Parts: sequence; structure tokens; C-alpha cells
Amino acid sequence: MIATDVRTGRARRLSAGDAAAAVLASASIPGVYPVVRFDGVDLVDGGVASNTPISDAAELGATKIGTPRHLGVNWRGLRRLVLP
Repeated sequence: MIATDVRTGRARRLSAGDAAAAVLASASIPGVYPVVRFDGVDLVDGGVASNTPISDAAELGATKIGTPRHLGVNWRGLRRLVLP
């Protein structure tokens, strides 16, 4: 799960701790849902900082990464960038 730190504006990977709170934080759309406190940090939807966290997926060992076509991803370039 990726969420955005409200104070710094940076993406934060949530890979340990309360799973329910991580899901809520990563989907907390600003202005629609409240900020979620997770490990003492106020978090909102991860899309605020990174709407397609490809580097996080690659760091975690992903060998295939798919994104919705409407994001305009260059699939050939993505393959060269992320996959071995």
C-alpha cells in the first residue's frame, strides 16, 4: 500500500502494521475522506504523491507490472525501465 504523508507530501510505503488502517490511508481521498493516522503520521491517498508507484513494485520484486491504459504509459519503455 502507498499513502501520502500530509506533512511532507511524500509517498510512504505501508508494508507492516495494521492492514485495515493501511488500506484506509491509501484510499483516503483528500476532501472526501478524513486523514488516517498510521504509526503517528497523518496519511491520505497515495495517488496524491505517486499515482503509479512502479518503483515500489519493482523494489518489492515484481516482474510484471500492469497499469490502466488511460494513464498513457509507454509499454515498451516501461518494460526496459522496470523488467530485467
